[in-house]
Amino acid sequence: MSTSLYQTTNPRGTFAYMDPTTGELTVRSDIYSLGIVILQLVTGKSALGIGRAVEDALER
Repeated sequence: MSTSLYQTTNPRGTFAYMDPTTGELTVRSDIYSLGIVILQLVTGKSALGIGRAVEDALER
């Protein structure tokens, strides 16, 4: 009888605050989330609308 041990994890957290580059929970994703919170405080926009606001700001 063969036994395989594995663990699967599903991403947990709020979509707008998750690191889109890794999709994993790491220290880097915590820093990304903190950056989103700071950006929200500075711009006054919700996290879901920030991506477009950043793109617009970079174009200017």
